[in-house]
Amino acid sequence: MHSHIKIVFTLLSLVWFDLCFAGTPLTPEQTATVKQVLSQVQQHLQHGQASQARSLLEQTANALHSEAIETALILTHMQNGEYSHALSAAAHTQAEHVNIADTCLLYAWLLSIGGQTTFANTLLQENLARFPEHQSLRSMQSLLQGGTWNTAQLPKSEIAKFQPELVNPEKTYLNASIIGSATLLDTTHAVMPYSLLSTKKIWLRNGLGITVAASIEKTFPAQNIALLKLASPIAMAKPIHQADAPPKLGGLAYIVGYVKTNQVDQAYWPILKTDIIGMPNTAQHWTLHVRQFYSGAPVWNDAGALIGITVTSDNGNTEILPIQQMAAAIDLNTESAYHAHTHVSMQDIYEQALSTSLQVMAE
Repeated sequence: MHSHIKIVFTLLSLVWFDLCFAGTPLTPEQTATVKQVLSQVQQHLQHGQASQARSLLEQTANALHSEAIETALILTHMQNGEYSHALSAAAHTQAEHVNIADTCLLYAWLLSIGGQTTFANTLLQENLARFPEHQSLRSMQSLLQGGTWNTAQLPKSEIAKFQPELVNPEKTYLNASIIGSATLLDTTHAVMPYSLLSTKKIWLRNGLGITVAASIEKTFPAQNIALLKLASPIAMAKPIHQADAPPKLGGLAYIVGYVKTNQVDQAYWPILKTDIIGMPNTAQHWTLHVRQFYSGAPVWNDAGALIGITVTSDNGNTEILPIQQMAAAIDLNTESAYHAHTHVSMQDIYEQALSTSLQVMAE
């Protein structure tokens, strides 16, 4: 099972290569060059060397015009946590290769995971009008409209395009199960719902494909909080800013979480969903409508401040466990809150969440 998944999910597989070159004929020498570059790029990404991968791809792109190289460069931006850059590059590639339906897929997916599902669906609909028999476009549209966000529903030849590469993959967690989400508070600490804990052998993985072991440092059952200590630090795009006030009824909430899956040998990009904050319950947990994510996902406001994490109530509803309740239990190593009138874009929130929204694997 695992070997099959590994083949399917190879980031720069030759299946990709053949698909990408359908509309851009290259000489045999150029084809061999691109094939070698893609192999080297994959090795760089698997060792956490995104900068080296990017330099190699940029040099190659200057020497020849290849859709495969452009696509690999977009994914390298993502692997380096540069969502805004990746989104711009995907838009450029799609516009440049508008006669090739496959250029739409990655752009639509990047739009969707960053919360811009409406634009993604419009893009897919426009391309389906030009290519009505294109199965991958139709599969992507069904996936987004169905709300499951499970890329396993896509054709196997497409799956590798929509996930990050695993960095320094190990065999130690292959028998683990994904039990939920956690939120990185600083480079060596994360918080997750206490109710999810069933073991002390834990690994955490972010949206950049980085996996680290973690241990339970403290638990606060009454507050449904578990503080985790990372065995090695995870770099953050910028420090977490704590909201200076509880969530507000009717306010906007940005949840950046992971869809439910049990494929531990594959990394995933998190998905941003916008929601409206509902009424608080007796525990002062504010209700949300998003249900497709694991509990423990970070929830941000439109100022880019962390307002809490998601938890699941006894009746299955998704709720916000406010940052103020966590701060009362543990000494949060976070920065002061943004000013109330400061607003950040969804792209900025998503870019930060690539490193701070974590999958929790346990054995």
